[in-house]
Parts: sequence; structure tokens; C-alpha cells
Amino acid sequence: MKRTTDNAFHRHHGPDTSGGALRLNPLRAAIRSHHFGVALKLSPMRVRDIIPVWRQIGSPANSSNLLLNLDQHDWNWRGRRAHLLEILNAQNITPDETFGSSALVLNDVSLGELLHRASTDSCSIVRMEGPVEALDVEYISKSLNEGRSALDGDLRATAAINIRNDRRIGLHTREQVYAVKLAGENFRQYVAALRREPASHFAAPPVWMVEYVIGLTGQIKVRPIETDANEESIDIGVSTPVNRTTGPARYAMIYDLPSHSWHFDEE
Repeated sequence: MKRTTDNAFHRHHGPDTSGGALRLNPLRAAIRSHHFGVALKLSPMRVRDIIPVWRQIGSPANSSNLLLNLDQHDWNWRGRRAHLLEILNAQNITPDETFGSSALVLNDVSLGELLHRASTDSCSIVRMEGPVEALDVEYISKSLNEGRSALDGDLRATAAINIRNDRRIGLHTREQVYAVKLAGENFRQYVAALRREPASHFAAPPVWMVEYVIGLTGQIKVRPIETDANEESIDIGVSTPVNRTTGPARYAMIYDLPSHSWHFDEE
């Protein structure tokens, strides 16, 4: 078995022929209101990087994490892809509850350990208030199979996240603040990628700043070519696309490195 530990913004570029210049993927986020709350689409972001915000949703002492349909490409077991329980057993992670071979319940600590040790082709995680029962799994799975939100399957489901290729995140949440915080967390990852340092060295932008800029059109895009960085600050140009049309960046989110504070400017 093997695992990778790269930053999502560095991926899928192939050999670097830029003479040492940093090549990053653009940041994209889109938010929409729905009957259950809000939906956020975000890329690129690894599933492990959702943990700081995911743990804030609901009451941490009374929340459960229902993990569904994990498809894992980096973990191999005797020449084939490992099943979910095989991955957990190999890492000495014990689920709180299991429902068949592809649904189980993990506490926050165990979920964090699993997501940090595995790159994920796809999976769904549902945040639940209180314990998870077999009927909950049945109704939530039915909602997903019908193309609906996991939040439609149970009123106690406070958030649901879907991961594709360990880089595209889809979040459904009953409270918009967590969608905004997750988008803010991705800005922190972007700064870390630019500096080639761990994200823990940096702060996420304040909620009001991300909420304002993403609320203008419901979409934001950050292109590395519109980012200026030096040893004192990082000036991130942010565009707000309308439909699929992306114009030049009209807003700047500026990270001050000495003070680890964020500032906003309209260009």
C-alpha cells in the first residue's frame, strides 16, 4: 500500500519545464441556495483538507460521521483495490458502527486519521446529529441513488460532502456559514501552495470577506497569473464569473505575511 501527500493546487501538471517557477491550478468555487440550505462546488481541494471546517459543523460532542461508498485507488491489497474495512483494519482504525461493507460510522478523530492516510477516488460523508441507525443509512442511500441530496434522507443530517478524484468537492449544508468557511479554507491552501509550506502556517480569510465576494455572482475564480507574491504579502486577484464567462479580476484578497492578516480591495 502507498499514499500521496501533495497539495491539491500542485497536481496534474506533469513535468515542470518552467525553470523553477511555480505552476498552480486555478481555484474555483460556486454557491447556490437550495431547499435544504446551500450547495457549494469547490476545486481543487483534497478530502483531507475539509477536516478543519467539517469538525465545526453541528455539535462536535453529539455528531457522527457516516462514510459511504469509499472508492480508493492508492491503497492496494493483494493485487486488488482494498475494501473499506480492510483499509481501516490495516491502519488500526476501528469504526463506531458498520452497515454492510460500504457504510460505516467514524468519530472525528478516526475520520481525520483515515482521510489523512488515503487519496480518495470518490466517497460521500454525511454529518449527523446523534447516533446513526440502519434506517438512516437506508433513507440517505436512497436519496443519493435517486440523485437527491443526502440531506433529503434524514432531518438529522446537517451536512453532506461528495468527493471526486480527491480534488472536486461538493458540499451540501443547512447553514451557509460552513460553505463559506470551506471556501475560505481553500484560500488558505492556495496561500500554502504559493509559499510551499504547510497550510497550518497560515490563516484563512475572515468569513465576511469570502461571503461578500462569493455573494456577488455566486461564483469566484482565482487564476495564478493574477496573483502577485513577494516576501511581505500575497495579492490574490479574484474574478466573479457570470454563468461561464470569466473576466479579469476586479477584486483583491491580500494576505499580509508578517501579521497573518487579510485585507480586501476592489480594483
